[in-house]
Amino acid sequence: MWPWEEEGVSALPRLRHWLLAALLILGAMLAVPIFAALT
Repeated sequence: MWPWEEEGVSALPRLRHWLLAALLILGAMLAVPIFAALT
């Protein structure tokens, strides 16, 4: 069902890496308008 389940446990660190990258991008996108509104 899930793509990373077929590849096994070795794909999990890569998945976590992409999850962290997505969170960083989301955080930056949210922080920019907030920072602009404050200044």
